[in-house]
Amino acid sequence: MNLLGFQLECLWIRTQIRREAAEFIEEMAERLNHNIPQHRTNGKVHLRQQEDRIACLHLFGL
Repeated sequence: MNLLGFQLECLWIRTQIRREAAEFIEEMAERLNHNIPQHRTNGKVHLRQQEDRIACLHLFGL
């Protein structure tokens, strides 16, 4: 293999690595974006449930 062929192969390998890295980062970002609303919603639901329990305790004088 001559120098030009070697350089082209190295360039192709770097391109493949960058593409795979970009796909990995995109997948992780999608997972993170998908999970954030769930955690926020779950936290709000949990907080609301806790507030409801406190309100019931006050209602029944406990």
